[in-house]
Amino acid sequence: MNNPEISIITPVYNAEKYLSQCLDSILNQTFKDWELILIDDGSMDNSPVISRGYAEKDSRIRVIHQANAGASAARNTGLDNSQGKWITFVDSDDWISPDYLEKLLQTAYTQNADAVFCNCYFVQGSEIIPQHIYTENQVFYREEIFKRILVLSKIRSELWGKIYKRELLASVQLKPNVRIGEDMLFLIELYHSNQSFKTAIIKDFLYYYRQLNSSVMRTGNLVQNIKQTTLEYEQFLREHPDVAEKYPVENATFIVRLLTYISKQDVLTQFKDSYAMKLLKDNFEKAKVNLVANEIRFIRLLFIHPIVAKIGFEINNLKRRLKI
Repeated sequence: MNNPEISIITPVYNAEKYLSQCLDSILNQTFKDWELILIDDGSMDNSPVISRGYAEKDSRIRVIHQANAGASAARNTGLDNSQGKWITFVDSDDWISPDYLEKLLQTAYTQNADAVFCNCYFVQGSEIIPQHIYTENQVFYREEIFKRILVLSKIRSELWGKIYKRELLASVQLKPNVRIGEDMLFLIELYHSNQSFKTAIIKDFLYYYRQLNSSVMRTGNLVQNIKQTTLEYEQFLREHPDVAEKYPVENATFIVRLLTYISKQDVLTQFKDSYAMKLLKDNFEKAKVNLVANEIRFIRLLFIHPIVAKIGFEINNLKRRLKI
């Protein structure tokens, strides 16, 4: 088999309830020159059986089994084994529209782009809700996307809903020890390491993201996981000091956003973490105008905890002065 045009990477962990819908949506693509790499991440349900069943029926599907190591490690395995010119990620509990691959690839070639992003639907039970992030078709270069990722504004920071030129991913890997925000860190490193990165945005709704209560954002030690994300980002800044120097406001915004999720969750311990509080105070002054301008609802996070309530009042006063 010649190298396919697109490699689809799908980590699979205990996904038996939704996996067939995901795989059927891939098989029903109008664009046919693809390979699907299913990485069974130590599933304990019927997911491996379902995966092998599909692989037996279609030679474009490969199944790789590994001990449970998390979605990031599974995606890295997929990247290491991919052969396509382009890469896209589809999660095992989600699905894609029939023209997902065709439209993303067509846009990539028409615009001579290195990546293409599309809009998505959120699926909550039987309800399908369009997420109007991208309101028009646009083309951006590396600088604009990099800033948007840092301030989490007018962009989806997940790996899915996008197609990437494979050769640009060669030097970047996901961090298996990061359970929250690993996709953001991946994109930050990806866009930082490729100075001429052309990205096309299309307003089509092509990806269906299923919101489940089992999400890592809703389970496990959320505070510790976000702290780990922050530590990894600090390591990135030490290796690339130009980011804080060139993007001081955007960099500070990214750090403050991460830390306020800790303050929201850590009410019972009164947020007694000196490391987190110092980072919050060091970066807040640079970040506050950007935070108010981009997302007013951010204020609510700050009012949740008494120690950071003062910051909330500051933002509110600033908001009144700026008449936002």
